[in-house]
Amino acid sequence: MVSLADERYTFSSLMTILIECEEKLERYYQMASARMDDPQLGTVLSDYSKEVSRSVQSMRRARVETVVEIALEPITDLKLAQSVRSIDGIIEVEKEGYLHGLMTMEGAVSQLYLQASPKIANMSAEASELLLRLSRDSIERVHELEQTLKH
Repeated sequence: MVSLADERYTFSSLMTILIECEEKLERYYQMASARMDDPQLGTVLSDYSKEVSRSVQSMRRARVETVVEIALEPITDLKLAQSVRSIDGIIEVEKEGYLHGLMTMEGAVSQLYLQASPKIANMSAEASELLLRLSRDSIERVHELEQTLKH
C-alpha cells in the first residue's frame, strides 16, 4: 500500500502501482460483467475487461523495457496514495452500482495516468505516451458507460 508520508517512487515502483490499479479495474469489470442482468451490457463490460488486460500487458512491457539506470531516478510530487485508496474504496463499497463504480474507477485511473505521464517523460517518452493513451481510453470508456446509463 502507498503511504502518504513516503511518496517517492522509482519508475518501476510507479509503474507497478499503476499496473495494480489497472488490474483492480480489470477484476471489477469481470465481476460486473458476470453480475449483469442484461447480457448485451455484460458482453460490453467483458470486452472492456479485455481492453484493460491489454493495457496491463503494455504497461508491464514499458516497465521492463525502460533502462534500469534511468528507472532508479526518484519521482516526487505525485500524490498517488489518496487516489489508490479511493480506487480500493470503490471496490469495497458498491453503493451506486457497478456502472457508477466503474466510471468512478476509470476516472481515478485516468487522473493517475495524467499525473504520472509528465513525471516519467524524461525517463521513457514511450511509457509517458502510453499513459496518456491509456488515460484517453479510460475517459472514452467512461463516456460510453454514461451513454449506457442514459438508455
